Amino acid sequence: MTTLISVTRNWQLEALLEIENLEFLHWYELGVWWALYGVEQGTGPCDDQYLIVNLTSHIKAGWYSELSSELFPLLGFELGMIHGGMIDPLTHELRSSASLVNLTDPDFTKGYSVGREYYFFEAPPEEKPSTDT
Repeated sequence: MTTLISVTRNWQLEALLEIENLEFLHWYELGVWWALYGVEQGTGPCDDQYLIVNLTSHIKAGWYSELSSELFPLLGFELGMIHGGMIDPLTHELRSSASLVNLTDPDFTKGYSVGREYYFFEAPPEEKPSTDT
């Protein structure tokens, strides 16, 4: 089942993953909007450092230690920012790119490549649906 998100009053699009948690959905929508119209102003895909820095600090702070954590839904914002960076704010078209983020860190690049290869060529069907849980 696909999750539709509202970016503006007149524009909805499919999320990159199935979202069941309404608070996670709210933060995801805010992240997409912010990447397109907020501080980032439609500048394009985020660098991998955006994820590395934010997720590392949040993990260290214990944000994602449990799915029941009140802070876990905020992860939706980071994922929404990644998604929004892939969209042109004027045309609403996906930008052409080989990855969801600009790959700059060698370890992140290697992990991203390995993960993509596994997902598309080796993962059994039950491991493919991506959800907020």
